[in-house]
Amino acid sequence: MDIQDISYGKESVPISCVNSLKDEYPVYVEYSTKRIPKEGVHINTETDFLACCDCTDDCQDKDKCACWQLTIQSTAAAGDGKINPNVGYNYRRLLEPVQTGIFECNSKCSCKKTCLNRVSQHSLRQRLQVFKTKRRGWGIRTLVDIPQGSFICIYVGNLYTNSEANQVGKDFGDEYFAELDMIETVERGKDGYESDCDDEDELMEEGDSDDGGGVSPFREGRGSGNDDDGDEDCLPSTEDEEDEEDDFGDDDM
Repeated sequence: MDIQDISYGKESVPISCVNSLKDEYPVYVEYSTKRIPKEGVHINTETDFLACCDCTDDCQDKDKCACWQLTIQSTAAAGDGKINPNVGYNYRRLLEPVQTGIFECNSKCSCKKTCLNRVSQHSLRQRLQVFKTKRRGWGIRTLVDIPQGSFICIYVGNLYTNSEANQVGKDFGDEYFAELDMIETVERGKDGYESDCDDEDELMEEGDSDDGGGVSPFREGRGSGNDDDGDEDCLPSTEDEEDEEDDFGDDDM
């Protein structure tokens, strides 16, 4: 079984899908490159809501870029309370996770699309392939070497309210839900953190958030942890990608 492009032209780079074990196709999902808010979920996409910079040097000077400074100053909310002046992209690579988020430049900024602080908002550029594993269902792998810290892709899908996410999780499982509550994520990393729910409840509600909900496995787009508008945190890649990592499970992709 060989599918040339499982995104059916929705990505700038084709994503092939192969099954060398048996003649079996993956369960069909409607591929999406954008978030899909469900009933009751509101996402503020007004341009007036965006912070912006007036840089004309492609934001090479972090001290002068308002967007870079949002990323840098936000690190004070992390566990030690100190500001990290070196946080963020290094020539479009993210060498370590940033718990407090990355604030990328946007459509209201004066900088160009070549700006060094515009990464996750660009389309897929890596050559990826969905494949069938022997024991772990469908997985995804890279067909080329990816330098450490390079942006791969974003993880998007259905956005639910808390109550609907809980019900969907009970009915179909929540193993593909993503944690969207950045404040809760940051607080969890601090010393003496105490959750508002016990371990059992937290496990059941993983992927919920106060302002949207979780990401559903049923209509997925690109797979990582970044926001479509380029104003949230990015997850760096690893230098060596193994075949059976990023397992999608037996039935969902």
